[in-house]
Amino acid sequence: MEKYNEQAAERSVPTPQDIPLPGFDELVSLAKHHPEQFEALRIELCEQLIARAPIHSRRRLQGLQFQINMERQKSNSGIGTCIRLSQLMNESLLKLNAALCNPSEYFSQHYQESADVIPMYKAAQN
Repeated sequence: MEKYNEQAAERSVPTPQDIPLPGFDELVSLAKHHPEQFEALRIELCEQLIARAPIHSRRRLQGLQFQINMERQKSNSGIGTCIRLSQLMNESLLKLNAALCNPSEYFSQHYQESADVIPMYKAAQN
C-alpha cells in the first residue's frame, strides 16, 4: 500500500481546487474585453498543469506546449490555429495507431540501430 501511495503522489493530478478557473461566461468576457489578461491566465494554467504532471512526462508536455504556442503565433486566425492543431493531433494519433497495430514495422522504419563506435582509448600494443 505504501508503494501505491508513493506512485499516486508522483502522478499528482491537479484537482479543480488547485487551479482556479473562472466560469465560461467570465472567460468569454475576459477574452473579449481583456485579451492580455486572458492570455496570461492561459499561460499560467498551462504552466501549473505541466508542473503538476508526473516528472517523466513534463519534458514532453513542455515540448507540446511549445509547438502549440508556435502554431498560435504563425496563424492569422483562431480557427486557423484550431485546424492546424487538430491536424497535428490527428497525425500523432495515426502514428500511435501504426505503432500499436504493427510495432515491429513501425520501429524498424523510425528507429535505425546503426552507429559508428569510436574507441575512447587506443588499443594497447604489445
